Amino acid sequence: MWMMMQQPEASDYVLATGETNSVRTFCEQAFHVIGVTLKWQGKGTAEAGVLEVRSSGKQRKANYLHCGYLWGGPRFAV
Repeated sequence: MWMMMQQPEASDYVLATGETNSVRTFCEQAFHVIGVTLKWQGKGTAEAGVLEVRSSGKQRKANYLHCGYLWGGPRFAV
């Protein structure tokens, strides 16, 4: 992170491990940190974590989000 802040020009960076995780797993882990256990309803793009999270096909980007999984490439990591 320190190296990102030292760059002469601003840029967008993704902090990533190179591991693939489902959107569902990401949400469950994020809410677990604040002590909330999600209860899931529905299936596919209609699946939602009750009250806190809703999934919509509109937010999916084919190049970056495929089959409901998130993956960050660590290619700029030193």
